[in-house]
Amino acid sequence: MERKNVLIVEDEEYSINMLKKLIVETAPYVKCYKASSLEQAYMILHNHVIDVFFIDIILNTKNSSDASGMNLAEELRGIDKYRFTPIIFITSLEDAKLYAYKRLHCYDYIEKPYLVREVKRTLVEALHYKTQLEFSRTVHFKKDGILVSIVENDIIYMKSVVRTLYIYTKNEEITIPYKTCEYMMNELDQRMFVQCNRNTIINRKYMGYVDKVNRYLEVKNCVTCTRLSIGKKYLDKVLEGMKIW
Repeated sequence: MERKNVLIVEDEEYSINMLKKLIVETAPYVKCYKASSLEQAYMILHNHVIDVFFIDIILNTKNSSDASGMNLAEELRGIDKYRFTPIIFITSLEDAKLYAYKRLHCYDYIEKPYLVREVKRTLVEALHYKTQLEFSRTVHFKKDGILVSIVENDIIYMKSVVRTLYIYTKNEEITIPYKTCEYMMNELDQRMFVQCNRNTIINRKYMGYVDKVNRYLEVKNCVTCTRLSIGKKYLDKVLEGMKIW
C-alpha cells in the first residue's frame, strides 16, 4: 500500500492526539503530521505532499471571532498542488459549514466530540478520493499566451537546458521557456517524481536499473532517451525514490 500523508491542524492537545489515534488505527499506512499552529502547518505542508487535511476552523479558542483554520483553507486553494486536496473541517459552526462547501470545496466535516465511526468513514473516503485524483492531476503553464496543461501521469522525464524546460511525455515533446527544475519540483507531486541531476527530473515509474558506480539510471519505455546521468549529490535521492516507488 502506497504511503499517504495526513495533516491535522488543531490547537487542543487532547483533540489532536485523539484524532491522530483514530487515523492511524483506520489506515496504518498513513503518515500523520500534527500542527497546533499556522506556522507549524505551513512548514509541514510545504515540506511534504499532504493527501488529506483535517483543519479545526477555530485555532485560537481565546478569540471568539477566530477563523484562522478557514483562512488556512483559503490559502491552500491558492496553491496549485492543494487546489483539489480533500479538506475535512473540524467544526460545530453551522454557518462555517455552509461557507466551506460553497467557497472552499470542503470535502466533509466532523464535529466535536468525535464519533469514531464518522471519523473513520470520512478518512477512508477522502483517501480514496485523493487516489482517483492522482491519475488526472495536471500542471499548467502559459506558453505564447496560451494555457498548456499536462497530465502528470503522462510525463516520462523533463530536462532544463539554457532557461528552457523540455518535457517528454508518452506522445510528445513540449518546450516551456523560463522554467527550472527547482520550480518544477515545487509544483509536481514529489512522491511521483525525483530529481536525478541539477537539470533533470524523472517520473519514478519510468526508472529502470540504477548503476551506482557510474551514476546513471536506465529509462523504461522511452524512445527519446535510454539513460540519464545521476549527479553525485542526487544519488541518495534516486535510490530512495526507487524504494518509494
